[in-house]
Order: sequence, then C-alpha cells, then structure tokens
Amino acid sequence: MRGLPQSSRHTGLLRNDQRSISFNRIAVKSASPSPNVLFVVFDDLNTNTGFLGDRAAKTPHLDRFAQRATSLTNAHCAIAVCNPSRAALLTGQPPWVTGVWRQQQDQLRECCPAAMTIPEFFKEAGYLSVGAGKVFDSAKPDPQSWDRYLFWDPEAESNQGVERYYDSPAPLPPKRPATVYAEKYGSNIDFGPIDTDSESMPDHKVVSQAGAFLQETPEQPFFLGVGLHKPHLPWYLPQKYFDAFPLDEIEMPFAPADDLDDVPAAGRKLVEERGGSSFTRFPEVVAHGDEKRWVQAYRASVMFADEEFGRLIDALDASPHADNTIVVVTSDHGFHLGQKQHLHKLTLWDNATRVPMLVRLPQQEGALVRDEVVSLLDVFPTLIDLAALPKTGSPALAGHSLRPLLESANPVSWPHGVINSVSPYDHSLRTSRWRFTRYADGSEELYDLRDDPHELHNLAGDKSHHEKMQIFRSRLVRQLEWSPQRSG
Repeated sequence: MRGLPQSSRHTGLLRNDQRSISFNRIAVKSASPSPNVLFVVFDDLNTNTGFLGDRAAKTPHLDRFAQRATSLTNAHCAIAVCNPSRAALLTGQPPWVTGVWRQQQDQLRECCPAAMTIPEFFKEAGYLSVGAGKVFDSAKPDPQSWDRYLFWDPEAESNQGVERYYDSPAPLPPKRPATVYAEKYGSNIDFGPIDTDSESMPDHKVVSQAGAFLQETPEQPFFLGVGLHKPHLPWYLPQKYFDAFPLDEIEMPFAPADDLDDVPAAGRKLVEERGGSSFTRFPEVVAHGDEKRWVQAYRASVMFADEEFGRLIDALDASPHADNTIVVVTSDHGFHLGQKQHLHKLTLWDNATRVPMLVRLPQQEGALVRDEVVSLLDVFPTLIDLAALPKTGSPALAGHSLRPLLESANPVSWPHGVINSVSPYDHSLRTSRWRFTRYADGSEELYDLRDDPHELHNLAGDKSHHEKMQIFRSRLVRQLEWSPQRSG
C-alpha cells in the first residue's frame, strides 16, 4: 500500500457546515434591475491556488476575491481539454450532445450549428455581449455570440485576426525553442523567461481593454466574457515570475512512481500513448532532471495570471458597475504536474477535471465555501437564474442552477453527480465522495475520495464494493442518456 501524505486545508473562509457568516442575498441597485455579468475563464488553471489551500501558490488576488465570494471547492469540467470543455461550458451541454470531442478538428458551429451559447443568450435577452481574450478556444471565437470582441492583437496576419498566444507578435524568448520538449512535442510545449515586462503580455492587453470597457456606461446591461490564456503553455514569462519560485524551494506534487500499477490499460494509455502535439510524458521529464523546472514554470504562470485577474477586479471595483455585477470565475479544466505520472490534461482523474470556481453576487460582502460536487455545465442555468431572465426560449441545459448553494450557508439537498469524459466511450462519474470510471473496453476504476483524495488505490476489484459498483454503472448509463430532447 502506498503511503498518503498528511495535509490540511486552511482556506480562511467559512464553510457550509459553519453557521456564522456575513453574507447578503442577491441584491441589485433599484435603478438598474438587471444585473451585469462578468465571466472570467482561465486556461489550464488547476486547484493550486491559495484560497483552495495551496500554501506554495502566489495567488493573492484570487485569494482576496474569494473573501467576498462563494468558493465551490468541488467543481469539475465536462472534458479536460480546451476546445471541447469550452464548447460544453458555453452551451451548457455535454460533449456527447455538442459533438465536440477533439481540440484541432472540431469546431462548435461545425458540430452543433444551432447551439445557443451563454453570451449569445444574453445578447438575445437584450444585453450588450462583449468578449475579450480566450473565452471560446482561441482559434474559434464564435462571432455570432458577441456584439463586440476585444482581441489583444486584431491585426495579426498569421491568423487573420484570430488570436494565437505563442507566436509573434507575442513576446518570445531570445532562443526558441527554449527547451528540448518543444523540439520533440510541438512549439507551444515550451517554457522560459522573456526579456520584457508584464505590460507586453497578451493577457495584460486583454485585461486593459476589458478594464476600459468596464468604465463605460452602456444603456443596457452587459455580459462581459474575459479569457486569460495563462497558465496555458507555453510558459513564456518575464524573469521575475520564475524568480518568485526558487528551484531549491519547489516541492513536487505527491506522485508515487508506481501509481499506475492498479490502473487498467485504457487509463494508462491516456498517459503513455496519447498522440498529437500535447506533451504528456512525466517520466521523460524526470529522466532529464527537469520536474522542478516544470512546476516552477507552471506556478510562475499562475502568479502572472493572478496579477492580471487582480487588475480586472480592481477595474470592476472602480467602475460604475461594482455593486450590480454578477462575477463568475473558473477555468476550462485542471492540469497534471506529475500526478499519475502525467504532465498535461485529458484524463479522468481529479487533477485534470477539477477546477477553481468562484461566484460573487451583487453586493455580496462575506465569504462562503460549498463542497458539493458541481459542474461547469451548471454555469449557464445559474446565470439565467441569477439574472432573472425568462426561461422561455432558453436552450435545454444539462446542468443545474447553483443559486441554492450561493444564497445560503445552510445544508442543501444536492444529489447531482458530474460526468467527466475523454471520448464518446470513456467516462467517469464524480460524486461528492466517489469517482467511478468505465472505459470503452469495459475496464473500470473506483476511488474513495474521502479516504484517498489522491486517487491512489483503485477499488474496482474489491468484492466489498460490488453492490456500489452496480449502482454507479447504472447511474453512469442513466446520466449519459441525457439529451435536449429528453430533458423535458
């Protein structure tokens, strides 16, 4: 049996099993009955944040914001890769409905041309819909969803106005590629310092434009979507962010070398044999002695993204809309940093599926922490509910409004489980305590997250869990049957 590290989580926030809380229910200015929406999505941000208990993280701005928001500590994506995850998040429909499973080939409008997206729905409801940065996947910004879009580099000839974040004119290191991994796995699988300041970074320019918009006073309420590219690879950053995490102080995530021994072949294949340009091989990094450099670069990228998030929230706080704006902050998926011998995403374990999620209601003053398992698919119905928009004409949505979890510290009945997928045939059911996974070949995994939060011990072959496995199999099949046609 592998040993588990002893760790405690200190968030400094009130949890839903504590009764004392300073919190106002949703409230908006009487002069403006419709609240604005600020939707912020990071790229590849896992749970290595201070407000979720990571003491090594340097995320003071997210931590400060969490002190006046609700932190949903057990939030998960539908599929842990950028384009499919964003398609699911922004339509409120899982990938087996959108048809978007892959990163490069599939675009939302090719697979699901009639899909209604969150910004498009608010636009149709009379809101001014404004986007900035990487909200949809950067190569697929979905023009019909927006009234205005704020590109960091609208004139880039290399992509006809569609933004890329790892080619010129984005700042690049003096020698590129900067690592041996980019030479083997693709130009964006790279990291290293750049000789510039933060102001030259694409995310900084995106936040500056979004901050300028927040000082405007449009006649109608607005939906503003802001996508921060970092901490997505490549981790090209000013030197000061690397310096903030000295290599001799880096602590590696708990990642036993034999952790895949009880994982079925289909699960190991996600780690060991995935093709394409995405780098996944952690043992190769260890062989080069670079594992701490990878963690350093990721943490540096998170620190930079946190600073830009802080600038955005400061702009909101200084704007005329500070007291009348719903704020939702999340990430498209998580990211492995060696756990399960993996460096990247697109797995069915918590390191890939679990994301930070913060929701602040207008005039909320206190912090609340909810541990119920929730999905990024819940964002769309939640915003419709909080904005009090008519549901007539709204699309069928797979998720559930989180409003009961946001407006009270009291216990709430929340029986919903979350489905995570990596293909049309490989799925996982995540409940508050358990993760049950079934692969296309019929092999399975079962983890007790209460006693085994690192998912080290696969219990699928344990006869004492036979009845539980049967229940989870049936529940997984039932949830995978969801479709817009059957939702009514």
